[in-house]
Amino acid sequence: MKKYVFGAVAASGLITLALGLASPALAMPVVDGPADEAVKNLEDQGYKVIVNKVGTASLSQCTATAVRPGQAISHRVSAPADGSNNNSREVLRYTTVYVDVTC
Repeated sequence: MKKYVFGAVAASGLITLALGLASPALAMPVVDGPADEAVKNLEDQGYKVIVNKVGTASLSQCTATAVRPGQAISHRVSAPADGSNNNSREVLRYTTVYVDVTC
């Protein structure tokens, strides 16, 4: 009986750990339209866009089918030389998104 209780507790702990470690998904806009408009809209929102294109037509003749999150790129800013702030901090430069395109 103790083996079953221990197994159940261990399994429940592993499931809780897995769910706790899962990072929240970034909310990406849903696209289903002209690829060039989707890319422009994302760039206007401050994203760095990487296009994954299937087909040979120009981007204006393609359809955006999905947007997937990429990596957030940041850099460390040091304290000013006058010593007014003794802490450095991370500053977001941009966030990358991937746009899947079909022509």
